[in-house]
Amino acid sequence: MFRIATGSAKKLDLRVTKMCNLRCKNCSIWKENLGNYGYSSELDCDKFDEFFRRHNYWSWISFTGGEPFTRKDLVKIVEIAVRRCSGLHTISIPTNGLLTEKIVKDVLALTRLGIPSIYISVSLDGPRKIHNDLRENDRVFDNAVSTFQKLRSLRSPGLKVHFEFLISKRNQGLLRKTISDLGLSPNDFVLTIAQNGFFYDNLSLEVKPEEEALKREIRWFMSGLKLTSPHNYAQLMFLSYVCKDIPLPCAAGRNSFFMDEQGSVYPCILVPKKIGDWHSETFDSFSKESCCPCRTPCQAYFPLLLEFPLPILRTVFS
Repeated sequence: MFRIATGSAKKLDLRVTKMCNLRCKNCSIWKENLGNYGYSSELDCDKFDEFFRRHNYWSWISFTGGEPFTRKDLVKIVEIAVRRCSGLHTISIPTNGLLTEKIVKDVLALTRLGIPSIYISVSLDGPRKIHNDLRENDRVFDNAVSTFQKLRSLRSPGLKVHFEFLISKRNQGLLRKTISDLGLSPNDFVLTIAQNGFFYDNLSLEVKPEEEALKREIRWFMSGLKLTSPHNYAQLMFLSYVCKDIPLPCAAGRNSFFMDEQGSVYPCILVPKKIGDWHSETFDSFSKESCCPCRTPCQAYFPLLLEFPLPILRTVFS
């Protein structure tokens, strides 16, 4: 057992719910809605407060789901984290964008909490027909675009809003069209890559894109990506590692952790090895036995930024 050192940067991926209002074909989390799972299975605000009292060293927290904005108390959970974690610099929240009005209202409330950096990513996985089919909802494309536009209109200092494009077997080859149809650029998007994992409940699904098609899209995307922020540097590094088949740096179980909605703690979203609970004073030690085939930005960006600027040099000179 060990106590995590508070003197170095730490990131937490926190799944606040498995509830989702869509039925995406690359993920099976939504199937929990069909069983006995419900909000009563999730940590309440008192338990989140206790967790953040015990573990208050986070620099970056990603509040994820399911669809995070289905939680009525999402803003309250973030408020608790901000109050308890004096060194919290960045929060990020992915969303499918369906609940436009609630999302905009909640994000506006978040901008008033004094958080230096807030990243909101709105899922958009293709042109209207493709995206709606992948999400099995005929309103989600238009709602996602509306959510994106309304969030950007907030123009709050520290708020960054992007579309998130998940390249999968079902939409490979459509990245350039999706971006150009909207009159946007790669700088308005975050690329993610479909993969199998216990976090997504999709171990039995065929979701991974064909490798060469994936790399063609990544190379086109990188050619138009302007390096105007640390986020863009992290994205460029991540994509360069993928294109060159270089194993990504790993901070799982040391600087980066995942906690699910019931309070179980894991090294990351890809390793189903429980190392603690929300009420644990310490977490079990974790030693990675081999290199994971990690292609997940939410896991990769943080260790890449921790190594800054070495990965930049590798990208430029390799």
